[in-house]
Amino acid sequence: MSKLDPALSYQRIVEARQTLTAAFRAVYDDGFPGAIEAKDPAAVFAEAKRNLAALTGWLHGDEAWQRQLKEDEL
Repeated sequence: MSKLDPALSYQRIVEARQTLTAAFRAVYDDGFPGAIEAKDPAAVFAEAKRNLAALTGWLHGDEAWQRQLKEDEL
């Protein structure tokens, strides 16, 4: 694998996932409607986090992916 862009480091992906969680929590209780015609705006945040976790596994391997999932549980 070629040298990774710093934006794709394990830590930066973790920070992006944490930002999504914080953003969701900040707006969900206020009735955030999501995108136009969104059926479930919470699912948008969840899917974004899932995609970042998948990116972690693809770039950094299964061990990093597992570690990230365990960190989510804390």
